[in-house]
Amino acid sequence: MWGVSGLPVTPWPYLMPDQQTTAPGAPLSNGDDPHLQSTKAMNGYHIQTGEGPIGHLTDFVIDDESWAIRQLVIQTGHWLSAKEIVLSTEDVDRISYEQSTVYVSKTKETILAAPEYHLSALDPG
Repeated sequence: MWGVSGLPVTPWPYLMPDQQTTAPGAPLSNGDDPHLQSTKAMNGYHIQTGEGPIGHLTDFVIDDESWAIRQLVIQTGHWLSAKEIVLSTEDVDRISYEQSTVYVSKTKETILAAPEYHLSALDPG
C-alpha cells in the first residue's frame, strides 16, 4: 500500500462490470447527448473538403462566455510547409467519429488562401 511513496496510496474507486449504472449500448437515461465528444478526442481529426483532404484539426477557439466552439484551428500541409488557419464551425458539414474526419464545405483553394492563425490576433487582452 505504501509503495515507493512517502504516503499510503489508495486505489482509485472503479465499478466492477456487475456494478455498471447502464448496460453497454443502452440508451442514456440522464439526458446526456451521445453526440458530444471531447475536444481532446477530436485532436488530429482529418479535415476533408469536397476535393480531398486538406489537413488536420489541432485546436478549437471557444467563446469564453457561452462555451460554444466558434472556430476550428487546422493545420494544412506537411510539417515543413505547415500553416495553421482557423475555420468557422459554420463551414462544417458533418463529423464522422468513426473515420476521425471533419467534412467541410470550403474548397481547398479557399482554405489555403486564408490568413495564417496567430493566437495573439484573437486575444483581446
